[in-house]
Amino acid sequence: MMSKWLDKSDPEINKAVAKTRNLNWNVSAVDSDVIMIDCCEVFDPCNVVNDSWPIIIENNISIFSVALDSGIWQAEHYCHNGVKDKNPLRAAMIAYLEMKGVQP
Repeated sequence: MMSKWLDKSDPEINKAVAKTRNLNWNVSAVDSDVIMIDCCEVFDPCNVVNDSWPIIIENNISIFSVALDSGIWQAEHYCHNGVKDKNPLRAAMIAYLEMKGVQP
């Protein structure tokens, strides 16, 4: 079954992840696609490994290439179906939201 999150934008996914993490977040006054935490720090777990890696490790999410040179990555938690995307961090964040039961 295809994830409903695959049709969502990175900012929508980032916002949902921030909500699950109970972060003090808001949307940037300059760019509504940018999620800020603690008023000054950009939060972009779909594209920044420093934002996503703690979530990946804490939740035992696996990331692997689907096939050599395919450009497609899969992320999964042992209790949930895998999520495939060209961006491995985005796939991992979608897998995280699905394992938490968050709906778009």
